Amino acid sequence: MATQPESVDELLLEQIIDGLKFRGQFVRHCDETDTDEVARIRSLGRRAGHNLGWKIITFASDPDRREDRKIVVVVAVEESNPLHEELMRIRGEKTIRKMSHKREA
Repeated sequence: MATQPESVDELLLEQIIDGLKFRGQFVRHCDETDTDEVARIRSLGRRAGHNLGWKIITFASDPDRREDRKIVVVVAVEESNPLHEELMRIRGEKTIRKMSHKREA
């Protein structure tokens, strides 16, 4: 039996939550005229933070300050929980080690 397709908002909310959990942020580039999409991403980002019980910040860049005129929307974790913060610290250290090994090669 086929499952009911999820709404577009539910799918985007899931993507934002995944980004916050695994990378500490979610980033999307939007066309400068698509202010509704910018507002939707920021709103869903705040909902994701509420669902996770984390403090979230959202930001949208000024298209006048970018050559490509895109609006970059960022949803980022400002405060989560000790376990998630430790995981992000460890992942950051691994990334730095991996990058320094590539330079040496």
